[in-house]
Amino acid sequence: MHDTRMFAKREAHPAFMILYRIRRDAFRRQSMALYRRYSQAIMLFMALFGILFRERPSLLAEPLLHFWRAPGSIGPDLAFAAGWMALVAAWTSIHGPFIRGGALARYSRSLPLPRPVQRLVDLSVLGLALPVFLLPFAVALWIAGRSEHALGVDERFPLYLLLYAALTIATARAVAFGPHMRARLGAGAVLAILVGAPWLHSLLLAPAALAALAATVYACMAEGDAPLERAPRTEGVPPWRPLILLRVQAALLIEQHRYDAAMRLLLAGLPQLAAWWMIVYANKVEEARAFLHVGCALSICFSSGYFYTLHQGGLVLAPLLRSMPFARLRMVLAAQWLVLGLTALLFGATLAALSWRFGVQHAATLSMAGAGAYWLAWLPLLGLPVLQRHKDANLAKFALVAAALLIAFNL
Repeated sequence: MHDTRMFAKREAHPAFMILYRIRRDAFRRQSMALYRRYSQAIMLFMALFGILFRERPSLLAEPLLHFWRAPGSIGPDLAFAAGWMALVAAWTSIHGPFIRGGALARYSRSLPLPRPVQRLVDLSVLGLALPVFLLPFAVALWIAGRSEHALGVDERFPLYLLLYAALTIATARAVAFGPHMRARLGAGAVLAILVGAPWLHSLLLAPAALAALAATVYACMAEGDAPLERAPRTEGVPPWRPLILLRVQAALLIEQHRYDAAMRLLLAGLPQLAAWWMIVYANKVEEARAFLHVGCALSICFSSGYFYTLHQGGLVLAPLLRSMPFARLRMVLAAQWLVLGLTALLFGATLAALSWRFGVQHAATLSMAGAGAYWLAWLPLLGLPVLQRHKDANLAKFALVAAALLIAFNL
């Protein structure tokens, strides 16, 4: 028995290295192809947000620095930790299909290998997507190290960073490999420890932080297999019911592309948040109209990606469409209403935030109302079927948005 175990251990190491190298190369190829596809949007996004980071570089690490400056308030602590989880979830969902490995991952799970080896491969590939979060940690350490209170106001900042690392791994694991109940409970437990850490005695906090990090890694290793992608439930739906295609489109986003949908909504909300911050906190009220128009333009660039997702998902609905009169036209209209509704909710949230801060009759609030209506009128053009089928659809969308910006600034 002892010889058998030693033989299994000797065989597991080369198997791990082979699987890891194959999945690592696949992850890098797919990620680079994605970055090249959206290179124009990435450059535009970085250029505009570069102004924001120049105004306040600590924004890169604000959720971490909050626990350096003023931990101990449940509301702000929970808000910053939840915001960090949302950022991790958005980034991981972008790379989720590459992390899982698709058919290659299914094939590797069918091999006669020990489960710990397969879990270690999954966790190692997941780690390839997370180095971007080292930048906020480095910024936080740099800012804290240059101050007189490097360990924070309660001298526990390094332990908070350990808990943030555990929260990052737990959240990324739950998003990348499916929302298992164990993964959700693990991420929630780490979040609870982080929020409750300021009330723990210093002698108890260090073991709690290390235990949370170790338990997160162990849970990632012991997690069950990732569930297969579920197809949207469209069978058995009577085609004559009103607004049925709108419900089917919503089911495509929620059931089959829920992570992609949530990521796009978060990315579309970031320009709105940036514009609101520049107006409210940077006191750029006089330039509010320009910031709001640019923010709305960037938002519809991201939210218009829903059209392509719905177009691709609608290809599997051919049997249902053949049984409906004017099905393709109704499908396009349903997609238009769904994307318009989501974007309108996003713009409405910004309008409500400005109304709460300045009042309904303030110039910034009225500018947001006008900018939101203006860009919602342009959004249907970005969802035309001819754009979704064209290979240079992104360039055409950017040209339309640039033309719309020129018109808006010359009105």
